Amino acid sequence: MDTLNDLLSGKILPIYLTVLSVFFFFYLRGRPFRGLCTLLRGLKECDSGGTSPKKAVMMALAGTLGVGNIVGVADALQKGGPGVLFWMILSAFAAMTVKYAEVVLSMLHRRYLRRGAVGGPMFYLPKPAAVAFCLLCLLCAFSVGSVMQTSACCRAAMECFREHSAFLFKGSINFPSLSLFLSLLMAGGLALCIFTAKKGLFDLSVKLVPAMSILYTLLCFGVIAANLKELPRVFHDILSGAFGLDCAARGVSQGLLVALRFGVIRGLLSNEAGCGTAPIAHAASGARSGASQGALGVVEVAVDTLFLCTLTGVTLLCSRVSLSTSQTPVKTILDAFSSVFGRLSEYLLLLALICFAFATLVCWSFYAESCLRFLFKKSRFVLFGKIVFCLFAATGILVPETLLWQLSDFSVAAMTLMNCTALFFYRRDIREDTENFFNTRQKSEKKKFL
Repeated sequence: MDTLNDLLSGKILPIYLTVLSVFFFFYLRGRPFRGLCTLLRGLKECDSGGTSPKKAVMMALAGTLGVGNIVGVADALQKGGPGVLFWMILSAFAAMTVKYAEVVLSMLHRRYLRRGAVGGPMFYLPKPAAVAFCLLCLLCAFSVGSVMQTSACCRAAMECFREHSAFLFKGSINFPSLSLFLSLLMAGGLALCIFTAKKGLFDLSVKLVPAMSILYTLLCFGVIAANLKELPRVFHDILSGAFGLDCAARGVSQGLLVALRFGVIRGLLSNEAGCGTAPIAHAASGARSGASQGALGVVEVAVDTLFLCTLTGVTLLCSRVSLSTSQTPVKTILDAFSSVFGRLSEYLLLLALICFAFATLVCWSFYAESCLRFLFKKSRFVLFGKIVFCLFAATGILVPETLLWQLSDFSVAAMTLMNCTALFFYRRDIREDTENFFNTRQKSEKKKFL
C-alpha cells in the first residue's frame, strides 16, 4: 500500500490540488479571499430548515481539530523531516479555495428530509462514484475517525503513566488494562451520544474543544518562548528540507518527494479540504447562501492547518526532541512539552487529546451514518454500522499504528481526487452562486444608501 500511497499522495494529488486551486482562485475572481468579510456577514440570514451556521462549522471543526493537528504533524515530521511543514502550509492555501468550492456545491445539492438538511458529495456525484465515495468515507471513518482517535489517547496515557506509575500508584500498573479501560470509556460515551436523543455530552465536548485549543496553544507558545533562539535554525531546516537540500546523501529528489507527500497528505488529513467529509456537516446549516457557508470553510482551514498544524510543527522543531521513527509520535510530543513544563504538561496534553478525540469520534460517526443512510434504505444497516463504529473505537489500541496511517492516507487521497474532479465539472454552479450572492448584497447596500 505504501507504493500506491506514494503515487497518489506523493505525485498525483499535490499537482492536481495545486492546479485546481489556482484555477478556482482566478475563476471565482478571488472572491473567497477578498470578499471574505462580506461573505461572513451573510450568515446572519438563516432559514428554519437546518442548524445554525455556527453549530455546523463547530461540528466540522470538531472533526478536524485534534489528533491530526498534533499526532499527525508529529508523524509527518518523523517520516518526512522539517520540510513537511513548508508543503503543509502551501497546501493549506491551495486547500482554502477548494474547501470553499466543495462547501458551496454541497449546500446547492443538499436535500431536506424529516431528520433535517443533508448533503455531501454523494448527492452530486454520479451514482457509481457516489457509492465508491461512501465506501471510502466509511473506510476513513473506521480508521482515522474511530480507531486512530482512541489509539492516540491510549498511547498518550500509556506514555504518561509508564514513566510516573511508581510516583502515582506506588508500584507497577497494568498498561494494556489501562488502555483498554480508557478506550472502553470513550466508546461508552460515544454510544450515549449516537444511540440516544441526548446530545448534551457532544455539546459539552464541542464547547471544550475551543478551551482545549487555547490550552494547547498556550503550551506551544511556552515551548517556543523557552527556545526562542532556535527559531532561525528551525526556519532554515524547514526551507532546506522542503526542497531536499538536507538530503544530499539520499538524493535531492527523494528528500523533496518524501517531504511533499507527507506535507500534503497530513495537511489534507487534518483540514479535510477537498476530500468531501466536512461539507456533510456544513450542509446541515440553515444558512440561505452556500457562498456564506463556504466562507466558514476558508476560516476552518486557516484555523486548523495554517495556525494549529504550523504551531505544532514549530514547537516540535524548537524543542530539539528526537524525530526518530523508533519512538511513537505521541512520545515525541510528550517529550517536547515536558522538556519545558515537566510532568504537568503531559497530563494537560492528555486531557486535551481526550477532548479533541471524543469530539472527533462523534463527528465522524455522523459522517459514517450519513454514508450508511445513503447506501442502505433500511435502518437496521445504519444501526449495525453504528455498533461496529463503537466497537472499533473500543479496540483502537489493538490495531497497529502503521496500518492506520496507510489506510487513512489512501482513503483521503482517493476521496480528494474523486471529489475535486466533481468540483471542476460543477464549476459554473459554484461561480453562479458566488456571483449571485455578491450581486444581491450590492443591490441591498444601494437601497440602504438611497
